[in-house]
This record gives sequence, structure tokens and C-alpha cells, in this order.
Amino acid sequence: MSCRPAVASGHSAVTAAACDLLAAGGNAFDAIIAGGFASAVAEPCLTSLGGGGFLMAQPARESACLYDFFTDTPGLGRTATPENPEFYPITVAFTGSDQIFHIGRASIAVPGNLKGYLEVHHQLGRLPLAEVLAPALELSRQGLILNSTQAYIMALLEPIMTATAEGRALYRPDGPLLGEGDHFRNLALTDFLDSLSHGDADLYDGNLAARIEADMEGAGYLTARDLRGYRVRRRTPRRTSHGRYQVLTPPTPSIGGGRIALGLKLLGDCPANDPATAAVRRALNLRQVHEWRQQGILEPAQLTPAHQRETASKLRQALGG
Repeated sequence: MSCRPAVASGHSAVTAAACDLLAAGGNAFDAIIAGGFASAVAEPCLTSLGGGGFLMAQPARESACLYDFFTDTPGLGRTATPENPEFYPITVAFTGSDQIFHIGRASIAVPGNLKGYLEVHHQLGRLPLAEVLAPALELSRQGLILNSTQAYIMALLEPIMTATAEGRALYRPDGPLLGEGDHFRNLALTDFLDSLSHGDADLYDGNLAARIEADMEGAGYLTARDLRGYRVRRRTPRRTSHGRYQVLTPPTPSIGGGRIALGLKLLGDCPANDPATAAVRRALNLRQVHEWRQQGILEPAQLTPAHQRETASKLRQALGG
């Protein structure tokens, strides 16, 4: 049976970057990392090299593993609390509800994405790093035309994206916030990617780490020691059975894997034979898992027969039974 690769992402340029690497003879991990770098260019409101994340990997002829490069709590080596911690709330008005985020230099955690991308590439990639970076670097040099989705997200997050002079220079270069059809470029990111492709850039050590620590002075917690000490962790995935499938999800300290396991448990306990029932069940499923989380129930093993009876009763009521 022949197999064809498939790439899904939040932006066509990200998908194109991953596909370019596959076409050039790269493996799945080259494509994933190329897409990650391209996403930092094409989706500036949603991801960055200064964020954190996870990557579930199933290398050929090896056991599955989770690369954990989520952000860490900063403050290593800091002998005193910043005099004036820069930490304040911003309200974002989503369609369904308002949500409060805290921003400022005291909100900055130890970044993991860049080190995670580089380590996954080093351990599992096939092509040289310069080739993996090439699509993102070219995209960054050209810039991109903002589409309607990007413009919408940028407008939602305007209080965050334009909170600093640097942010305003990027997202409001001529006064008004950039919108659909506008050309967006981040020249500093272009320079960084170019240096990275030549092996000259290092966010976690050297001059850039020292500059970051200096910028935190008196207002933030992140230190050069935090950056030097950051390590990507390889974890054993948690396995959840669902019918004849084994679903791999992040283990603790991530809570997402447990929530997925709870959701799958509900799906298994409440079979549906028609689309209407399935839709109702999915909506109930999300609400129920949220309620259980508020009660401190994070794993299927914490469920009792009473919980399962209550869920079945709610489903019958929702279906009018």
C-alpha cells in the first residue's frame, strides 16, 4: 500500500514550507521543524520562537517519545526581586466572552520553542539545518500579505501586540493597526534566521542572552542563567485506549493528555448511532470534562460509577429521553 504525506497547519505558507522539505528529500521531522520556523514568520500573533510547546514523535523502528520544550519559570540566579515588576492585565474581547491576560516583562517565561526545534532536528532530521530554515527565511525576507484571519486575530490581540514601542513599530508602522491586505515584515526576525542558518545565532547563550537579561533589569525575572540552563525533556507518552486504537498524548505535568483521556472515556461510555446524537454528545463531553477539571478530576482513574451514571443521565436529558 502506497502512502502519501499530508501537512495541516494554520497558514498556507506554513504548509508550503513543510511540503518543500518533503519534496527536497527531507523526512517528516524536517518538514515539521521547517513548518515551525515558517509559522513564527507567518503567524506572529499565534506563535513565535520565544514560546513553548510539545512534539510527539514516532521515529521509524523506535519507541514513541514526547519532546517537551514548554516554557520554564524564570528567576535562576536572581538575588533580588525586580524593583518594579512589569506585570499588568489586558482584556481580550473574544466572541464568546472576555478573557484577561497578563503581559509585561515580568510575565516572560524561559522560551523553549527554538531549542526544541533545534534538538528535534538534530536528533531526528535528515537535511542540513540551513535547508530546513530556507523556506522560513525566504518568507521572512519577502514578508507576507495579511489575510482576513490574521487581520482578525491581530485586531483581537492589539492591546498585547502593540503594548511596547517595538510592537507598535511592527504592527502599527504608519499609525493604524495593520489589516487585511497589508504587507507585514519583521526584519529583526529575518536577521536572526539568517544568522541561525549560518550557525551564528544563539538565543540561549552569548550576547543575545546578555541583552535579554539587561532588558529585564528592574522589571522582569528572566536571566541569562535561565537561558543557559534550559533543557528539552524527552518524556514517555501516556497511552489511552479507545476502541481498537491507542492514542498517545502528553504525560504530566501537562494536563491536556488527561483531559483527552477523560473525553475519550466519555465517548466510549456513550455510543452514538446517528449524527444528531453524536453532536449533542460532543457538546456535553466538553462541558463535562470542564466541570470535572474544576472538581479536581484530571484522570479517568479518578472517575467513580456515580460519575458515569451522572453523565449518562445528562446525556439522556439532553436528548430528550
